[in-house]
Amino acid sequence: MTLIILGKDITEKQITDFNQAWNTAFDKDKVILDKATINPADKIFFEYDHDILVAVARLRKISPIYVGEVGYQEEVWGLCDVSVCGTKGRGYGKKLVLHSIDYCKHHGIKSLIGLHGKDTTLDNFYTKCRMLINEDIPKRMTRIKNNEILTLGHCNISYLPKDPFVEFVKNSKDVIKVPHSW
Repeated sequence: MTLIILGKDITEKQITDFNQAWNTAFDKDKVILDKATINPADKIFFEYDHDILVAVARLRKISPIYVGEVGYQEEVWGLCDVSVCGTKGRGYGKKLVLHSIDYCKHHGIKSLIGLHGKDTTLDNFYTKCRMLINEDIPKRMTRIKNNEILTLGHCNISYLPKDPFVEFVKNSKDVIKVPHSW
């Protein structure tokens, strides 16, 4: 079962559960989600198997985006914090990502992208989730963190076929500026 909560409606217990799931998945001790960083429009996904939380993810609107000096006007959503805290290899992550994709289709979200490290198995994972992978676009992507411009060339981008944002930037040679917050 997949539970989807809007950021504005998430409870403290759900935030705690999300963070515990993420930390279990990555063997870390970090706060990934808190009231201060949740956008009201975020979509938080919880995947359960027989009432046991097995995976989490978040969709966040990426705004503003600039291609060169021009603001990109269409909505782009980011798939982030995808984490499997249950036994890996049982399809929990794939099921959650496919639910996220279906959610986007049913709610008119045409552009869904994710960034992930190049030197991981995630290309294969997202391909199994019906997503395509591009390693060239992130080489032109930047974001500002603590007044420092960071390039995202160490990442690959995952996206859905015919994604309007990806098609637009494929046809541009300009730098793509995205906010750090996603």
